Amino acid sequence: MLAVAAFVVLITSPIQLRADFRQDYDHAYQTYKAATTPAEIRTAARTFQMLADRKDAGNLKVNSLYWLAECWYDLKEYLKALNCFERALLYPMSNKEEAARFKVAVCYARLEWNEAARWELSRFLRDYPSSQLAGRVRQELQKIK
Repeated sequence: MLAVAAFVVLITSPIQLRADFRQDYDHAYQTYKAATTPAEIRTAARTFQMLADRKDAGNLKVNSLYWLAECWYDLKEYLKALNCFERALLYPMSNKEEAARFKVAVCYARLEWNEAARWELSRFLRDYPSSQLAGRVRQELQKIK
């Protein structure tokens, strides 16, 4: 009987961890979206970092990295943001790939790494010609030319 109970715990624990992670992630996302001060954004960044480091993150790991990067971007910590956006891109075919690529290019521009920014923005237009972000990409290109 003890072996059966242990087996049930082993089977249900990962599901519970994923459910807990989703709840923690949703809370962090809502906290970030409601943030109005740098201190609140930093709190959200710490939470997204903890979520990204968790073993039970699953397919939300890339989302946690992406929103961590957005926190740093909002705080004008462009190098930290760039690092996190690039880490998010290590997960190909994620739902954040297009947005993260755009933000990588914008971080380059904010850091005044103009050659890299131009290259990334041009690459974005080549890779995502029908993107909803294409207009913003063209605006960014105009700013740095």
